[in-house]
Amino acid sequence: MPGSKPPQVAEPCAPVPVSFRSGPWSKLLENGGYPPEEARQAALTVLPDILRYDRTQPAHYPNGRVPTDDVYSLRFAWLTNGKVPPSGLKPHDDLLNEFPYLGLPNP
Repeated sequence: MPGSKPPQVAEPCAPVPVSFRSGPWSKLLENGGYPPEEARQAALTVLPDILRYDRTQPAHYPNGRVPTDDVYSLRFAWLTNGKVPPSGLKPHDDLLNEFPYLGLPNP
């Protein structure tokens, strides 16, 4: 548009130090029963908070996800250093082969 200003480009952000990123998670994991250094290492396995996927490995949490993965139980076992057992919930057995993939909700 004539006379308008060009869009401003944001300056790149400086990387956040690893100790700052892992600090809150480390404390949470320590409260869950991890020794301090194990808590730090465990926190760094999930930071930054992205879902990683290695095409050479099967797609199941934590390497990607499929709708039947019990991520809730796996994450709580991780947060508590194995003190919270799996919930026992079973995945849907009525998944569809096309979108929306998920079957009807449980009653």
